[in-house]
Amino acid sequence: MNVKFDHHCIWLGTCIGKKNHCRFWWYIFEETILCVWTVALYIESLHIDINKAWWKEFISVILLAVLIFILIFLLLLLIFHTYIALTNQTTYEVARRKRVFYLRGLPDRVHPFSRGICRNIYSFCFPTEKGFNLEAVPPLEELEARAAPYTCHDIICCRCC
Repeated sequence: MNVKFDHHCIWLGTCIGKKNHCRFWWYIFEETILCVWTVALYIESLHIDINKAWWKEFISVILLAVLIFILIFLLLLLIFHTYIALTNQTTYEVARRKRVFYLRGLPDRVHPFSRGICRNIYSFCFPTEKGFNLEAVPPLEELEARAAPYTCHDIICCRCC
């Protein structure tokens, strides 16, 4: 059963789920672009001047290192939430796969609620269901078929998307 609760974001002070997950992804994307731009501007304006006090240069380098650390964190977060959107999963399902009862015993590559990349992105960006839709886990035969590696025929027939 999938009600699409993703996680509680302590930085934003709200829960991320079915209705606002796409907006959350766009927020992370915008923050990443802003951080890249800031790093580029900061590096461009960083000039080592011998006449400056050494501690001012040291502070500038420390601030640049912190900014790059934040950028790496944002990039990883963006990649993770992109993966979640493409596979129609939630952070809770990925983080606690062994504990979630409907995911126990499934191979790691199988994502039971995935409808293919294109439909996953569409439902991620345009959630249309009213209320909560408790989606049943597909039968084991169907999940085992999904675990099989893709062939050329699968790609032509859009099994992957």
